[in-house]
Amino acid sequence: VASDSGDAESGFEETDPGETGSAVIRMVSRFVDRVCTEGGVSAEHVRSLHQMVPGVVHMHIETLETVHRESKTLPPIQK
Repeated sequence: VASDSGDAESGFEETDPGETGSAVIRMVSRFVDRVCTEGGVSAEHVRSLHQMVPGVVHMHIETLETVHRESKTLPPIQK
């Protein structure tokens, strides 16, 4: 995956949003399982949380894409 110098400097590289979203969904789902198991959350509530995760992740990715696009228009920070 190609990245420009701005991405390299920030530590972020552009990857396929679908790939990133899938990885985040898996990570958050594992976290939900771990926390809910330790907390004794009902199976029904865990299922409900799992149904919410993909939509919330997608919403945040869209927001971050907008922030990233807008950040590219800012002048560089003088050091």
